[in-house]
Amino acid sequence: MLGTLAGGWLGDHLIQRGVTTTVSRKSIIGAGLITATVLVVVAAYTAQSWLAVALLTLCVASLRLTTGSVNSLPIDLAPPAAVASLTSIQNVFGSIGGLLAPIVTGRIVTLTGSFVTSLLVAGGMALFGAISYLFIMGDIRKDSITPAGSSVISRVSSSPAV
Repeated sequence: MLGTLAGGWLGDHLIQRGVTTTVSRKSIIGAGLITATVLVVVAAYTAQSWLAVALLTLCVASLRLTTGSVNSLPIDLAPPAAVASLTSIQNVFGSIGGLLAPIVTGRIVTLTGSFVTSLLVAGGMALFGAISYLFIMGDIRKDSITPAGSSVISRVSSSPAV
């Protein structure tokens, strides 16, 4: 819970200080996912149970740090009429991942007899997410929706002459 609150506060704080939305959102998401990757990989190879639990707890806190920025993306990207649709799409795919994670984890543990590979897969997914947000996703800026059947040319040509 504290990670979620801290990430949301930090994102707003950075933007209020003049940092661009792109830099604010991507840096928080990237830092949270990369930190989670490191923590889960270290936890996979830790022999002491108490330390593994502590590392996994910090890993989850790092993941929660990204929540505010990730959940703000539909608002940052979509015009007001499309925010709910984009949020729904984002939540559906997140739910699919949430559904598959315990199934895949159980299958890996059944095949290997250990959680090490499952934790490494989880770390790999977090690292893939960080790379995607940092290097594949472009700038964060609102896009306009053009109504069906209209074109930019017809709207420009109907503009009054200056």
